[in-house]
Amino acid sequence: MGRESPYSPGDAPINFQTFFINLNRRKDRRKLIETELADRPFKRVMRVQAVSTSDGHLGAAKSHAAALKYAIWNDLETFM
Repeated sequence: MGRESPYSPGDAPINFQTFFINLNRRKDRRKLIETELADRPFKRVMRVQAVSTSDGHLGAAKSHAAALKYAIWNDLETFM
């Protein structure tokens, strides 16, 4: 927060699906990323509910897999 956006007002919006992964219990992080992304030229932003496991690495892998499945099921050609 407090950083200036590297994009100028004339930058074209980026029109591909952008995902961010967030645990339900981390409302503070969700608010932070939504604030950060609001200052960027991303038009289509979607939250993916993170998978919580006792092994954080496994939860992260499952969360990323969920985002990829969504992209595949919805025939998204470009996403990040």
